[in-house]
Amino acid sequence: MTQKTISHFYPDTYYKLFSLFNSYDKKLIGVLKSLLDFEPARILDLACGVGLSTMALRANFPNARITGVDIDSDMIEFAQKTFPSSDVEFQCSEISDTLTHFPENSADIVFVKSAYHYFDHQITLSHLKPVLSKDGVIVVAERTSRSAKSYPLPDMVSCHWADIFSRPRELRRFDAAGLSEMTLSVSGYGEYVTLPADTYLDAVKRKQLVGIWMLKSDIVDEWINNQFAKRTDSITVFEEFWLYLYRKMN
Repeated sequence: MTQKTISHFYPDTYYKLFSLFNSYDKKLIGVLKSLLDFEPARILDLACGVGLSTMALRANFPNARITGVDIDSDMIEFAQKTFPSSDVEFQCSEISDTLTHFPENSADIVFVKSAYHYFDHQITLSHLKPVLSKDGVIVVAERTSRSAKSYPLPDMVSCHWADIFSRPRELRRFDAAGLSEMTLSVSGYGEYVTLPADTYLDAVKRKQLVGIWMLKSDIVDEWINNQFAKRTDSITVFEEFWLYLYRKMN
């Protein structure tokens, strides 16, 4: 059901870049924690990649049993080796298959971070609600357009980012029937994060950012060379996500 837009993930490169956002990720999920009036016992982290979002969840909810799921076997293998833990499980699976076999009414949090562009309109509230516990929440974390504009990228990719992060998620992501049966609240958090330029540009070169796949390698290389010509040691971005919290109506 799901199809990723990055043709091939390099887990080591992906981890090297996005682990630089660990502190931010923990704070973002700390905002989520402040919005809950219960302590979750079971968390399902969909499209977890190399497990960074999963471990940020674990940092905030240390007593929860957490399952991270992704369709990329290399990413899951990396997560399993990097984060061995008895209370965190990583599964390589189609999300649709996971939802079919996951126990009903058992997940206190179903978490999806930065995966909108992977399964837009394919995974809806109707798919997620059966696994949700009575008082559980579905949490969709999506980058803001302000954050997207802070990332230096080739013009075509910048336009792509501006498009996918500009429209309200609650109007596009889920089916209308599902929305009518759930309440929605929106919160968010943002802060500046400074990245080593070579780490960032290596991730761009290996096309580990969404949208870079649209460009030929020689175009990407030319853009990277232009960035290095500026003799910049670091790149500062504004990392900001909205948190869309969906709750069942009582």
